[in-house]
Amino acid sequence: METFDPGDSDFSGQIQQRAQLQNAGSLHRIHWLIIGASLALTIAAWYVARSQVREKIRERFRNEAGDIIELISERMAKYEEALWAGAAAIHANGGDMSPQQWRRFATKLRIEQRYPGINGIGIVNQLAPEDVPAFIAEQRLERLDFSIHPPHSENEYWPILCIEPIKTNCKALGLDMAHEHNRLTAARKTRDSGDAQITGPIVLVQDDEHTPGFLFFVPYYLRDLPASSEASRRRDFGGLVYAPFIMNRLMLGMLRKERRDLGIQISDADTLLYDEHKPGEPNFDPDPLFQDNFEIPFYGRIWRFDIRAGSSFRADAASRQPLLILLFGIIIDIMLLTFFLLLNRANRQSVAFADTMTTAFQSKTIALRDNELRLRAVIENAADGIALFDHEQVIEDFNPACEALFGVTAANAVGKKMTTFFPVLTRGDFRDYMNTRKSGDDEGQVSKSREMKGLHEDGSEFDIDLQIRNVRLPDRVLYMATIRNITERKASERRLEQYTHELERSNDDLDNFAYVASHDLKAPLRVIDNASVWLEEDLAEHFNADTRESMALLRNRVRRMEKLLDDLLEYSRAGRKLDERYNEPINGNVLIENVVTLVSAPDGFRINSSANFRLIEVNRMPLQQILFNLISNAVKHHHKTTGAIDIDLDISQDDYIFGVADDGPGIAVEFHAQVFKMFQTLQPRDRVEGSGMGLAMVKKNIELFGGAIYLQSTPGEGSRFYFSWPRVQRIHVPGMHSVAGTQS
Repeated sequence: METFDPGDSDFSGQIQQRAQLQNAGSLHRIHWLIIGASLALTIAAWYVARSQVREKIRERFRNEAGDIIELISERMAKYEEALWAGAAAIHANGGDMSPQQWRRFATKLRIEQRYPGINGIGIVNQLAPEDVPAFIAEQRLERLDFSIHPPHSENEYWPILCIEPIKTNCKALGLDMAHEHNRLTAARKTRDSGDAQITGPIVLVQDDEHTPGFLFFVPYYLRDLPASSEASRRRDFGGLVYAPFIMNRLMLGMLRKERRDLGIQISDADTLLYDEHKPGEPNFDPDPLFQDNFEIPFYGRIWRFDIRAGSSFRADAASRQPLLILLFGIIIDIMLLTFFLLLNRANRQSVAFADTMTTAFQSKTIALRDNELRLRAVIENAADGIALFDHEQVIEDFNPACEALFGVTAANAVGKKMTTFFPVLTRGDFRDYMNTRKSGDDEGQVSKSREMKGLHEDGSEFDIDLQIRNVRLPDRVLYMATIRNITERKASERRLEQYTHELERSNDDLDNFAYVASHDLKAPLRVIDNASVWLEEDLAEHFNADTRESMALLRNRVRRMEKLLDDLLEYSRAGRKLDERYNEPINGNVLIENVVTLVSAPDGFRINSSANFRLIEVNRMPLQQILFNLISNAVKHHHKTTGAIDIDLDISQDDYIFGVADDGPGIAVEFHAQVFKMFQTLQPRDRVEGSGMGLAMVKKNIELFGGAIYLQSTPGEGSRFYFSWPRVQRIHVPGMHSVAGTQS
């Protein structure tokens, strides 16, 4: 055994390498510099990201605030259009409209649907004091309670002539704009300027809650051409078309709170018109992220907007990106430090591990050599042929079984292509066949078995079964082909196929014979039956009671013979002539109802069935025929005119157990096997009509479908026939429905 000499140069070199590895694993200044630089970059990235996110959120706030103001401006413009439409209608009507005409106009305008937030639309007239009595008298011709209110000290009158809808604005009818400064100022300004104007903050008389509101005025004049001066506008002035607004209702019609992330407050001078900046509002934020003020001119007034970010804006704008950047940066720094510490520890352990691995490698090498020898012994002594080849199908090993199969030595086979011994496969075919392995290239994965022809050295072909398994080596993948000679098995299969064909032909011949025999034998029986009827009719005057009884007995024997021939034909076809009835699923309860209907038992018989039948679903045939034969036999062979028949069902994991029990005369034990044979009856046929084939056909059908039938009976105590019926059928019926033998 070799030993290490401390003075040996190689040994000294190994000591130096170990020392270098241990020194490389220690933490040096460069490691701390890397960690410090990473931490500084993390903090800088966090600061930049936080600034960018905040600026982006601020820009979003500005855009949404601008959208709100723009929406309010657009909606006010639409209200103005509605008022100008009213002025145009009055002008088109000659400068005057009655309340009825104004109602029709407002109805067509559909203000409540098209202009949400508006309280109504009406007409205001300007009157001198001397015109007031005549005006009131004229209005009371149609509205008896019309009056101008409230009293005031001004020397002019601006009463509301009409307003729609009147139902919600009845308090405003006849209201004089001159009684209040803001109303009168806006009315005069509208008249003199010819432009649309709104009043300062007021409280509408129709607002029971007394909240802030305003009036929206547009003028109409009595001449077509627009007046060019204030004096001419006063001269041609006809009146005002106006709309009252309650600020809360207006904002509700303009802006849906649940669709906004910002809260707004609107003021006119020092008067608060609308306010969402108070506790209790759905989107109120006591400490808003952003706040901005805007002063916007609206139709002769300046509205001040105070817009603040709401709680939903804070929730939507919340961004964890800067925090995540900081968090991940710190985590990376911690990971770097941990990595350096672990690297130091790993380097200290690597030397000891290398020594351990060297010892283990030597042990593994010895074990690998032992395994290789054992594998070689298995391959050399395997009964099946085994050949190893690479991905180019070049053979690298050929065991003795292969030599015997193909008649060639391993020395001559190694280096040749696998396709040399498989003439049906080209190189491409063989590669495709290799790729039919079940999954991947993992070691041990096996291809699907494939039958083909192998080529012997002498040029003859023989049947083989080929299977390929991949073997992963450290540097490459080899393929191992397992080859089995199946010449004898294929010959047996061909013989079996021939026997099957001959059996099918024999069954066809039997069917033809049974049908022809039944038909040819029935023909003379029909002649006998017809001849007896004719003979009895022609010689009726010469027949006495005995001869008539003899003729009836003759016809009865003919019918019995016909029934016997039908049963023989049915028996011969059992299990071989299957039609769609054998593929018709049916519930157990429906099956029993059909059978009981077919049996048509006399009134004195009671037929009871188990509740378990509702739990199953089976194919109708041949179960219906089997149960029909058993139940009809129980009725037919009963020794009384009354009786009870019980049909029971037990459900096991693999089978259904059907039972048919009666309270008839019973059957002696020595006849239990006889009743299932052909042409066997326990009572004379003159007493109980039958062919003796019923139970024989029942037994044959049950056994063909994988079941078995049994009889329990004691004379005088009744009989019970019970049989097993597999839930999964063993007989093949073309298109057999999957519900055969299933439980609901």
